[in-house]
Amino acid sequence: MQWRTGLELDGSTGRAGRRAAVAVGSHLSMEYAVLYTFSTIPQTLGAAFAVLAAFVIYRFQDDPAVTSAIDELLQMFTGPDQSRLSQALRDDGLKRLLAEMDQLFDTNKATQPTPGHQHNVLTWLRVIADQPDIRGPLKRAFIWTAAVIVVSVIALCFEKPLAACTACAVAALCLGVAGLARCMWLYWKLIEPLIASRRW
Repeated sequence: MQWRTGLELDGSTGRAGRRAAVAVGSHLSMEYAVLYTFSTIPQTLGAAFAVLAAFVIYRFQDDPAVTSAIDELLQMFTGPDQSRLSQALRDDGLKRLLAEMDQLFDTNKATQPTPGHQHNVLTWLRVIADQPDIRGPLKRAFIWTAAVIVVSVIALCFEKPLAACTACAVAALCLGVAGLARCMWLYWKLIEPLIASRRW
């Protein structure tokens, strides 16, 4: 009887030990998952945003051909009209400049260029002006990137408590991956029209 009892105790102790070992292994695996995921997300977003910044910087660089074309069109106007157009360009950009030009054409303060070189230049500038404004999407991408990076750093600070609760860790990992995917989608929606742009 004692021998059987001893075997049963040894068996139950062995099973308990195996369960404890599995639990410890599972906890360590979850801890590593939280650590690696939330340390990788900021690095990935940092690298991706650097590439995005390169595209944006290139996009906003002054294009010598555009500058030359604008100067050529401004020569069609004189005095106060030319000053007004230059001010519109400085304050609100190319689209506002073209709108002011159209106003002057409509009020017969200037003669609209006939088909030829200047007409082609004006048409080309209208195409440039109609390209999508990326300032709004860029701002959203920056806000999302900053938010996901901050949340990832906070999650790293609570790595061990998160790993102790499997459900909490899984939820945090899912949110982290979802935030990363959202940022990547915003980056693509920002770059896509620039790739299709004629200025590339």
